[in-house]
Amino acid sequence: IKGAENLIHKALTLLEQDNHPERSSAFEILAEIYLKKALQEFAQRKIPQAQSLHMQAIHYLKQALDVAKLYFPENSPHMIRIKSSIQAIKVEGQTLYPNII
Repeated sequence: IKGAENLIHKALTLLEQDNHPERSSAFEILAEIYLKKALQEFAQRKIPQAQSLHMQAIHYLKQALDVAKLYFPENSPHMIRIKSSIQAIKVEGQTLYPNII
């Protein structure tokens, strides 16, 4: 997972130099990586670390949404997918960490 995270951060750096719309996809992938890391920490009963990683996943999805808003209409599949992902991760977080997320 760490290798994938590093590659996506490098790709994001390049995409940000040109304000490329694919930045949104890079943020979505980072959110997936951080969610997987959160679930791994949760499985090891490292709840504070899992919560932090879960919140970081939500943060990356919100960044993806901010970028997508610049390039896509509100009802586009991109916007709908990202919003749906944010909601799903929040619901999952409320289940895993009641009263936190």
